[in-house]
Amino acid sequence: MPPSGFGGMADCCGADSVLVSPSFTPPRGYLSLSLVNTELSSCTKQPQIQLHNGQNITLGGPTLNPAGLSYDYCAVIAGQTGSVEGFSIVWNYVPWPGLCCSLSASPPQLTIPAGQNASSTVTVTALGNFFGRVSFTGVGEGGTTTSSWTWRFAPATVLVKPGGLNTTTATVFILNGAVPQTWILIVYIYPDRYYSGDTINITVKVT
Repeated sequence: MPPSGFGGMADCCGADSVLVSPSFTPPRGYLSLSLVNTELSSCTKQPQIQLHNGQNITLGGPTLNPAGLSYDYCAVIAGQTGSVEGFSIVWNYVPWPGLCCSLSASPPQLTIPAGQNASSTVTVTALGNFFGRVSFTGVGEGGTTTSSWTWRFAPATVLVKPGGLNTTTATVFILNGAVPQTWILIVYIYPDRYYSGDTINITVKVT
């Protein structure tokens, strides 16, 4: 199985990611080699992560499994008969190039009565020469009744350019019957390139 480990992307609910470069030479008769996320698919379905010798790929990402994602190898071979040779892959760790962006939230704290909602504007500012799309996700920490709130990001993905910024609206919904409490919404970003993502906390006070 491919390796797992801590990488540049935010550590969230089994979301550790690692940047690696596979080294391998497929035996004769192999047309392609790929990976499949066992939580989402099988070798008969998409999506698959195509493997190319020496090409960097990111493994890992958001998952409900605290142990992280797991993968299976998928191979396409020529229509030959008889036995099929196995293969070996060396997974080489590649350092992350650094943070893609910085985050800020306005306001950084929301006070919301039960049954209502409020929003905070999350601003993503590109660092260095990063150019790409950034996706948002969130995790709630603290409080006493974790089933009494939910949230959404609109849009869920934004494009940022070197020297530029973009925004999303994080809206928190407090369900009816929620008891007064304070908890934290941790906002994570996941860039679509080989960069690490920043995090920011939004404090939510339920009244």
